[in-house]
Amino acid sequence: MRKLSFRTDAFPTAPEGALDYCEGMPGSAAARWLRDVVEAAGFPCTEPFQEEYGWGFWLSSPCKIWVAVSHAGVNASDKYPPEWVVSVAHEHPFFAPFQWLKGGQCRPLAEKVFEAIKSAASVDPGASRASRRSQD
Repeated sequence: MRKLSFRTDAFPTAPEGALDYCEGMPGSAAARWLRDVVEAAGFPCTEPFQEEYGWGFWLSSPCKIWVAVSHAGVNASDKYPPEWVVSVAHEHPFFAPFQWLKGGQCRPLAEKVFEAIKSAASVDPGASRASRRSQD
């Protein structure tokens, strides 16, 4: 799984969606932006939906590539805008053994998706360049 975090005030952080089930985790606007970035890079995607930890979507591909975005929960201030964490992973659940066999094809695809997101986050005018970091 690849992760990227960055700070931006470009997306709302107010609780939204399923307030009971998902505790209103914000991030629908960030997930839609990410989906648009990934689709512009040539990878069709599903519509974003809410999870317990944020929002995410699947690539429309035989590979099970999951893209998730979460608000880090850090309160914004004038000095520090909200932090967002993006994860890109090739999911290979036990009930889908063919995904284990596709690892050689899917990992490079997941890496291309991650690089498209990383590139877009680096030029986002709302993102704080000083606070951006990525990790494997």
